[in-house]
Amino acid sequence: MMDMIADSLENAACYFNINPRITSALKFLQNPSSMTLSLGRHAVEGDAVFALVQEYQTKRPDETFWETHRKYIDVQYIQSGAEAMGWSPIQQMRMKQNYDPAKDIVVWDGEGQILWMPAGNFVIFMPHDAHMGGLVIGQPQLVRKIVMKVAVD
Repeated sequence: MMDMIADSLENAACYFNINPRITSALKFLQNPSSMTLSLGRHAVEGDAVFALVQEYQTKRPDETFWETHRKYIDVQYIQSGAEAMGWSPIQQMRMKQNYDPAKDIVVWDGEGQILWMPAGNFVIFMPHDAHMGGLVIGQPQLVRKIVMKVAVD
């Protein structure tokens, strides 16, 4: 079972062998036209691979939560700004809210490692990777992120 991956989009080809849908998501992010998308959901391969374009202010850890997903792998790309992200194996977390199939989310409580994610970097969170995104580095700032949702099956 593979653990979380964090890297620069320049190195995306190193991860094309993980699975075809992750390859599709990374190639989509490498396409310059993806950087001009409007906010919201954009289909790549129907419900199997799609992009969620978001803009938000980064937050303190007490303003957000740890989460995992069962149906989708997250490929999160920082287009502009910078944020910190938390990561932990779910085995080190305590379930806070049971799985919500409508939102494909389990909410967790615990602690983990903090990654600094500048613009141009991406992270791949597998279903067993608890993660907390949108965390402030220093002062709150505006971040533009493309979250690629990649179906597990």
